Amino acid sequence: MTQTIEDLALRYPFGRCMYQSRNPIVKWVHKRRIEKALKFISPNVGFILDDGCGDGHFIARLQEKKVVGLDLSIIRLKRARKLAREASLVRGDSQNLPFKENSFDCILCCDILEHLPNPDRAVLDLLRVLRPQGRAIISTPNEMIWRIGRLLMLRFPFKLADHLQSISSEYLETIVGTGAKRVEVDGVPFKDFPLNLNRIEVFMRG
Repeated sequence: MTQTIEDLALRYPFGRCMYQSRNPIVKWVHKRRIEKALKFISPNVGFILDDGCGDGHFIARLQEKKVVGLDLSIIRLKRARKLAREASLVRGDSQNLPFKENSFDCILCCDILEHLPNPDRAVLDLLRVLRPQGRAIISTPNEMIWRIGRLLMLRFPFKLADHLQSISSEYLETIVGTGAKRVEVDGVPFKDFPLNLNRIEVFMRG
């Protein structure tokens, strides 16, 4: 599994493929996803975890805060270090977080769950390390709209091989159960837009 993750990291550097894409629409959508997710972080928040930090484009904007970035890919963590020199970076699995209970006040989990064999386990472990009244900001793609978009732009394959799951809002609510309450919902690129590419949901732990 680790080898596959590193192969994907080499093949798809997030900077080139997303945030510095030559396609202005692709670049705009991904930058808007960051902006929309980060707006839910309180200015006075304590410890933040970026669960699945990838190449570090989220934590690069959070360096003035106490932030930890976690990823399973060594290659991506090395890229993240270049963007976020002050952040703490940890190699680890989102499905088995290497942190104690109640460690973080806010957790970002942006476009990670669809890549995991056991996303329910990842969500439950995320809630384990989140402090009471802490916020989990979870972003997931609308798989069907992404496929249509890739088709229209002639980007192959239409379905990405590393997207193992399709995560619905109902699925998330079922997994979270009584452990947390959904308090905010937004979309990318626009709130309440029927063809949104991503859904951002904010859960507060009870």
